[in-house]
Amino acid sequence: MQVILEVSTPPPRMEKIYGALLTTRGQLTLTEAARLVYLSPSTFSHQFTKHAGKSFRVVRVEIKLQVAATLLQQTNLSIPEIARHLGYSERYKLERSFKQHYGITPTEYRRAHRP
Repeated sequence: MQVILEVSTPPPRMEKIYGALLTTRGQLTLTEAARLVYLSPSTFSHQFTKHAGKSFRVVRVEIKLQVAATLLQQTNLSIPEIARHLGYSERYKLERSFKQHYGITPTEYRRAHRP
């Protein structure tokens, strides 16, 4: 599964975080991320936002939604299964975030992007 994360070339410290975010499918917490690079959560949050131009939380959600889009295209997993796989407690939470980001529901996205 290929997920494309659009950011400028990160410093080595942040590169480690992007890799961890992709590996965990966006389920890495801010505290866990800060611990990976030996920073306090506050310092990490500030440095991450300075580098990425958006908050860690926003990037985390974007990665989850990119993974969801890839799973919708490449698998037959149901939307509730994808939601659970990505750490959403309820299907509607994934659907709401997905529609806000892509402008269509996961079901509409799957129909439009499957052969």
